[in-house]
This record gives sequence, C-alpha cells and structure tokens, in this order.
Amino acid sequence: GFTGSVDQTGVRIGIGANLRDHWWGTAWHGFTASPLRGDGAGTFRLVEQTTQEPSYTTDSAHNTVLEVLAGTGLLGGIPFLIGAGALIALAIGALRRAPADDAAGTTVAVIGALAFLAQGLVDVDWDLAAQGVIAFATIGAATRLGTTTTLRRRPAQAAFSICAAALLLVGLFAVTFWLSARQTEQSNRVLLEDPKSALELATSAHRYNPLAVEPLLAEAEARDQLGDRTGAQAALLRAIDREPSNFESWLYYGTFLAFSWGEPQEGRVALERALDLSGGDPSVLSVYESLPPP
Repeated sequence: GFTGSVDQTGVRIGIGANLRDHWWGTAWHGFTASPLRGDGAGTFRLVEQTTQEPSYTTDSAHNTVLEVLAGTGLLGGIPFLIGAGALIALAIGALRRAPADDAAGTTVAVIGALAFLAQGLVDVDWDLAAQGVIAFATIGAATRLGTTTTLRRRPAQAAFSICAAALLLVGLFAVTFWLSARQTEQSNRVLLEDPKSALELATSAHRYNPLAVEPLLAEAEARDQLGDRTGAQAALLRAIDREPSNFESWLYYGTFLAFSWGEPQEGRVALERALDLSGGDPSVLSVYESLPPP
C-alpha cells in the first residue's frame, strides 16, 4: 500500500513530497511480477503509467537498483549488482594502495565517486552518461593498471584492474545512449521548420541507440511531414514491435491513422489499445474522445 501523506487537495505525497516511496513500490511490484526477465530495460515509465494508485508520470524509479531489477529482472540485476560491488571493491582498494604523496587527492576523488554511486539509491544520476563516465573513470584511474610483473605477482589486483577497465568501457558506451536522446530532442525541435534535418537527426539517433522507440517516433513524424506515409507507418510499426506494451507508440500510430491518413476505424482500434495500456491516461483519453463517431 501507499505510505505517503495527503495534502489539502487530496493528492497523495510520498517521502519528502517527492513520491519516491510510490515509485520504489511500483518498481518492486514490477520486479516481483516478472522476477526473472523483468518488464524490459528503460520501460519503468510504462509500468508506472498502468499503476492504479494513481500513477505519477516519471521515466525513472529514482533508485537504480530497483529500476534495474524491475526492468531486467535477475538476469540483468545480478550482473549489475556484481558490477556495483566490483566498483566499490576497486574504490576501497584504491584508497588502501594510494601513494603517501597522493593519498589526500585519491581519497577525495574516490569518496566523491562513491558518493555518486550511493546517490543512485535515491536519484537517477546513474542514467546521466556524463556523470557516470566521470565516476567510472575516477575509480578506474585511482585503481591503476600495474606492470606485467605486478599483474603476475598480484592476480587479484589484475582482476580488479581488468574489471575497472571493463566498467569504464561500459560508461563510455553509455554516451551513445545520451547522444541518441539528445539528437531525438533536436529532431523534435526542428521538425516544423526543417523536416529533412529532423529526419536526419532521428535516423542518426536510432543508429546510436537502436533499442529505443523515441527515435522511431521522431522519424515517423519527420517522414509524415515530408509526405512519406509509407516510411512513417513503417517506423511506427517498428516502434510497436520493439515495445508492444508502450502506449506512446500506439497513440502515435492511432493518431496518424485517424487524423492524418484518413483511416478513423483503424485509428480507433490503435487508440483503444493505447488507452488500455496507459491505464486510462487523460492525454490518450482526450485524443480518443475527439474521434468521430463510428
């Protein structure tokens, strides 16, 4: 159940008026409902939108561990927890092995990185590639990969150093996701003024992160502006195929069918699906109610 308080308007408020207990509960219920595989990485917003408590729209559970467990289940959660444990072990090891003349600097840098990791239990900073790369790089640099002789004599240190390098690569890889989100936003901004550039940005965003549906939705809008209905419809169907439980893809598809492509009945079916998946989201309901009578 919900443990928050109630304000004067009757709206329920979570811990510190930030709804974190509500979102943590949603993530935990999502994990227990599908503990092995989860609901899909990056789909917390979809799980939250179907809660009946009611829902409070957000893209993150504001707790990295719970979000990973809800999104990827134990298959993704266990490697994530192992990686987090390795980061902490590397950081502690770096503090213990810090040279006497550099102990203060190493301590400050590593403690800052550890504080960043700890903040992931109450906020979404691990989702920000720029900050994550800095934290991973700090720990990896503090650990320092030794010489070949050192590696042979200290296999445990070698293993930790290799793990640090691997985690740094993961952090760098996350930059591509940030670039994808950034170019998707840019595509949306220039859509009306320059749909051709919007299409180029959207397709580039999709190349950076082929798992995300947002670049596909942006691509569909740009292609529709350019008069390419076939391409727009193909992009929307790919988005639906990628995340069939994402109501936003169905909402886009139904809206285009009903209001742009002259197929109101087919649009009604898609919008009904969006309405069902969203748990009766008001924005979807308003579009559905604007449909002409069947």
